[in-house]
Amino acid sequence: MRRRAPRLAGWVAALSCLAAVWVACDRAPGPGVLPSSLSPVPTADELAAYQSWVARAAAKGMPISRLYPTKSMNPSIIRELAIPEGGVVADIGCGTGGVEWALLDQQVPFGKIHAVDVEPAALDFVRFTLDTARPARAADIELVLSTRDSVRLPPNTVDVALLLNTPIHLNAGGLTGPDLACLASLFAALKPGGSLHVYDTENRRDRSIEMLRTRAREAFAAAGFTLMREEVVSLDDAPVAQRLATLHSVWQKPAR
Repeated sequence: MRRRAPRLAGWVAALSCLAAVWVACDRAPGPGVLPSSLSPVPTADELAAYQSWVARAAAKGMPISRLYPTKSMNPSIIRELAIPEGGVVADIGCGTGGVEWALLDQQVPFGKIHAVDVEPAALDFVRFTLDTARPARAADIELVLSTRDSVRLPPNTVDVALLLNTPIHLNAGGLTGPDLACLASLFAALKPGGSLHVYDTENRRDRSIEMLRTRAREAFAAAGFTLMREEVVSLDDAPVAQRLATLHSVWQKPAR
């Protein structure tokens, strides 16, 4: 019997290990496991990992917005947008859909969301999240494949537009023809009096707040927008010493 004790102990340890692995695999996904954007051609392994988190969260009834980085689901962004009841929203550069899920989970009374991105893979992923979790208002989210020079939205239809770290106006070589055309198409899509919220985050290398402010003022003024206000905010929950500042500027299409 004494010689069998180690073997029994080994089996107990192995079973305990397997149980721990099973519990870990079955636990609810943690917050922030999804990226805010995808590479233009994500690998099959990347997509499989992200899709598994979404499927498991949906199966457990967990709000999908919790899977996204804090900056995508930050309640302050949703409040600042001040979306009117029944209003039309355009999320330009929607990435993997963090803002869309924040609006859904916070039950904002929008009328329609245009989730716009230039990358087909990003829109495919947003579609996967909607098809998997099946929110009641999935039909009110329209996926729009944009181009370098157009957001491809109908004119005078959008109440509130958002650019959350979508660098159309931050081209290192200065604004190009396609950049200006894209901003012009966004201007055209807004209703008169409609607002555009722009969030640009510094990176401590070549994007200071002052540089971001200068670039934004040049680009959006050239497209016809009127600057309403600016503020420096923080969108992440990192330790204070590690937080990056974000410039939030609010622009308006002049009312007729």
